[in-house]
This record gives sequence, structure tokens and C-alpha cells, in this order.
Amino acid sequence: MLANTLVTLDAMGCQKDIAQRIVDREADYLLVLKANHGNDHAAVRRHFEAHYFGPRTTIRPVFDAFDDRHGRLVRRRVFADPRAASLETLKDWPKLKTVLAVEAIRSVDGSDKVEVEMRYWVGVRIRAKMGNNGSDYQQAANFPHKIMVVRTLTKKTILS
Repeated sequence: MLANTLVTLDAMGCQKDIAQRIVDREADYLLVLKANHGNDHAAVRRHFEAHYFGPRTTIRPVFDAFDDRHGRLVRRRVFADPRAASLETLKDWPKLKTVLAVEAIRSVDGSDKVEVEMRYWVGVRIRAKMGNNGSDYQQAANFPHKIMVVRTLTKKTILS
């Protein structure tokens, strides 16, 4: 039932056993990696800070766009790095091929204040599934808002 699909889940679904169940059903996964994954999250954060957000880094995002819906200006940038999948701490993630960093920079209504939020995602064959032109990365950047998260149905299917 899941063969040849991309299953996306929020932090609650970001578990290695769920990822394995997805892979066992011949599907790919893209799961949000939050701080409760301790060493995994810290290693991914350090990797992206060193290679993408540190001084003198020149790597460009695969997706970069502005969104002024909802009464505020938001810039979303998506960075994809298959090298991050080989980090030692991520070795137990089934068939992991790439890691995404999604940066959201928001203006706060009626002030000069700016907020920055980083989210990290682990996944299988994301580049192949999402295409090479970068436009499909907009879906990854908009996960918090236009969530492609298949929650109840997917969880019932995966966990059954």
C-alpha cells in the first residue's frame, strides 16, 4: 500500500522503528528530527552550522523563497546534504540517504524583531523523489504550514 511513496511525519513519528516499517513497505521517508533525539540532532546541527551557516561558507540552498501570507514576511531556505547521512550518530537510521535543514526567518508583526527557526529532516532518496529542479523543495520548506504529513492513516498503515 505504501510502495513507491514518500511518507512524511512530524516529530512524533520520527522513530527508527517507524522508519524501518516504512522502508519494509518499499516506501521512502522524510521525518522531522527534533532536539529530543539528543546526539542525532546535535550532530546534524553541528554539521549544518559548520558547512552551511558558518563563516566563509558558500553553499547555496536548494530552495530559497519569501512568503508574505498570514500577515508577516517569512523567508524559507532549504539545504539538502547527503553527506550528513553518513554521520556516525545517524548510522542506525534505515537506508538514510540525506538530511535537510529548513531555515525559517520571520518578521514579527508590528516590530523590528526577527525570529529564526531551524528544522532538520532525515530521509531516504529525497533528491530522487523531490526532483532536481528544486521547486519541489518548497514542499519541504512549507511542511510546518502545508504539512504533507500523513498522520492518522499512515500511522495506522505503518503500525498495523
